[in-house]
Amino acid sequence: FVKNRKVLRAVPVSTGRSGYPTNPGTFHVFRSVNGKETSAQFPDSHWNMYRSLYFNSGEALHGSYSDLYVRTFPDSHGCVRMLHRDVDWLWRKGWTIGTTVRVYGNW
Repeated sequence: FVKNRKVLRAVPVSTGRSGYPTNPGTFHVFRSVNGKETSAQFPDSHWNMYRSLYFNSGEALHGSYSDLYVRTFPDSHGCVRMLHRDVDWLWRKGWTIGTTVRVYGNW
């Protein structure tokens, strides 16, 4: 996470796996859910998204059912899956509707 060209925090994440890319580009948070929710794409699963910050269509920064799902390789369905403590940090820092999100690279 960068502000005014200064790195504020680097965190582990799982991005989109093969067939479910996390699209690079510059976006803005357009919807937020301060709680737990079930993915609209996978409604048969139990809740699997925590404190979601949507930035590009169905792509969001979010925690998941368990921090164990934040892997060291691309393993999400296009979202940026984060540890609960790191998602909580975003919310404490005031990430909300309108916050700029830049996704770099193709992992």
